Amino acid sequence: MWMLWILSAGLIALDGFDFFIIGVAMPFIQRDFGLSAGWVGAIATAALVGALIGSLILGPVTDQVGRQRMLVIDIGLFIVASLGTAFAWNAESLLFFRFLVGVGIGADYPISVSYITENIPARLRGRMVIGAFSFQSVGALLGALVGWLTIWIFQQSAPELAIAYAWRWMLGVGIALSVLVGGLRLLFLLESPSYYLSKGNYE
Repeated sequence: MWMLWILSAGLIALDGFDFFIIGVAMPFIQRDFGLSAGWVGAIATAALVGALIGSLILGPVTDQVGRQRMLVIDIGLFIVASLGTAFAWNAESLLFFRFLVGVGIGADYPISVSYITENIPARLRGRMVIGAFSFQSVGALLGALVGWLTIWIFQQSAPELAIAYAWRWMLGVGIALSVLVGGLRLLFLLESPSYYLSKGNYE
């Protein structure tokens, strides 16, 4: 149960990382693609819109197909969308992939909460849910550190390449983190007992 909680909190930390790192990367993206203020605003908020849609649509789907199956789908979507953002070739593709990242983030909230509330004893449930969501700030702090370190490395080694590649490296760290957390969570796949009961699978 502790491992399930840690991995659920880890995905929430990834959400915080992603929401923060795009703000650090945006000045580089704006100069690299020559974006207008409208495009900057659209790309910056695309993941938020996707998160809203993902939580509203994929949350109920989780109740229908099960937490385990949706977890695998969500991890796959997050990794693929993160890859797309790091290798985006223009503003339109970046906007699209940022939206998909948001959908994955939005889906992760109901999945993670369901995992915690349906597998953790009732006496610990409230504090564990609150504790897991506090990891979003941990992810944001990690995003700040990664952004600062990436800028420092490019300043020291190849400042002329910073505009074109610094933001891609920042977003690329998110890919590595999502693969790590996702791979660990796939080792601990466990369907919720409450889901089995809701489907009449008492055995």
